[in-house]
Amino acid sequence: MKLQRIVLFIFLVFFAGVFISSCSNGDKGSTKLASKPNSGQKGKLTTGEEKILSYSSEEVSLGIFFDKEGVSRSLTLKNDQKEFKGYIVIKFPEEMGISAVQWRLQLPEGIKIISDDYYRERNLTLGRIRDGLSEAFPCVYGPSLLIHTLTFMAEDELKNAVISIMPDKRGDFLGIAKCEGDVQVRASSFKAVVNPED
Repeated sequence: MKLQRIVLFIFLVFFAGVFISSCSNGDKGSTKLASKPNSGQKGKLTTGEEKILSYSSEEVSLGIFFDKEGVSRSLTLKNDQKEFKGYIVIKFPEEMGISAVQWRLQLPEGIKIISDDYYRERNLTLGRIRDGLSEAFPCVYGPSLLIHTLTFMAEDELKNAVISIMPDKRGDFLGIAKCEGDVQVRASSFKAVVNPED
């Protein structure tokens, strides 16, 4: 119980900083990074108070896949098939420990979510999948973590229906929080396509 309170406190401090940095002076440019992607160097967010560190990494990604292993990103539905599953997977280095994630899901017209089986170790969640979701959990090490198994319903005939992982609308952030310190890692993302056309 004590560990959960500590993780909850770190998570709230982390996302409060993201929210403050996104709102300061009404300027989206206020979260400029000092490092380039792949540099692996930490860059301080320019929020007036240098509390939260952030850097970009091509080694960290979130994706929507059609298999639990996080490989298949295209799906062709069978005749009259309406329901299908999608898996939200975080991929990150084996030596990296993560304890929170922030993201949102963008669905095309004609697809809706009918059920969500989330990571059972999750101990805090804020927001909604379509607008932006912040989730915390006990420290997990790579190379991957399945955080949601979603069941979708195709309401219409689908062609090249793209499902995307996007930054949270509230803080314009897509990424994870490392276990140690107040360090955010911006992630790349993978899209998925239902009924791709040749």
